[in-house]
Amino acid sequence: MGKASRKNIAKKAAKVKRAPIPFVARPFEGLPFEAQLVALRDFIPSGYLKVKTTKEYGNVEALLVSYLPEGSLGFRRADGVPLVALRSNANTGDYSHDAGSVLKALLELEPGQPLENFDIREAGPKLQEVIETTDAEFAITESFDFWVEPEKLEDPEVQDALKRAAEEAIPSVQVPGTESAFWCRMNHDFVRWVRLEDENKVFDALARLKVKDEANLGEGTRFIGAFRTCGLLVPVFEMEERTEAADLEKGAAEFEKRLQDALKVSESLTDEERRARAGLVSRQISLR
Repeated sequence: MGKASRKNIAKKAAKVKRAPIPFVARPFEGLPFEAQLVALRDFIPSGYLKVKTTKEYGNVEALLVSYLPEGSLGFRRADGVPLVALRSNANTGDYSHDAGSVLKALLELEPGQPLENFDIREAGPKLQEVIETTDAEFAITESFDFWVEPEKLEDPEVQDALKRAAEEAIPSVQVPGTESAFWCRMNHDFVRWVRLEDENKVFDALARLKVKDEANLGEGTRFIGAFRTCGLLVPVFEMEERTEAADLEKGAAEFEKRLQDALKVSESLTDEERRARAGLVSRQISLR
């Protein structure tokens, strides 16, 4: 084959369009730890979900983490553990595809080998296809020690790098007694509560509680709005004074009961509740 022919073939190949990865509004739906994955992806700075791949993918222990250095998609530690970033510098319209495809690619690497020449836009398995749905371990951490294999933690340079990363992270803790409410400390203390229920029903329930002044986690707290991410609604609460996560356990339990009761109400919203709901919807934002 002549040089000109090879160039023509290369040009034709370059023109072949890749089918885009379809957008999925609720990418982690069906996974029992959906709320934790959403929290790790969107607002928990340091943490992971320890999972195991299916038999088809080798029954390998892996970490789905908040993010990795330099916005990396993932890497395989020298001890063989794959780390997949739920938040990275590249993504498609389906975050489950992204995580599943990166994990599959990492499993094909040798321990310590970097992930190179990987195009996340190529078709690949969803996370639901790659991992088991039982025995997952969720953790919010104060440090990023999970980035490196345990034997490297004694290295002074590694310790210094991990310390610098931890200093930039916003303190975050899971509210005791809840599955998906997360306290964080910024200019004020906030709680972001990932809800798995249908967002329209949650808005209705929040409106019913708001008009009764019951949309709070107890004295000194207030519901300030909500945002939508990964197909789920996340109500946000603000603390008027410095409040630790442990202090919110009782108030969170009481709010959960009130919310569940409100979710069961089938009557139409009153005029006042409709106005309250409209105000909540108008102020919400969507994260992508």
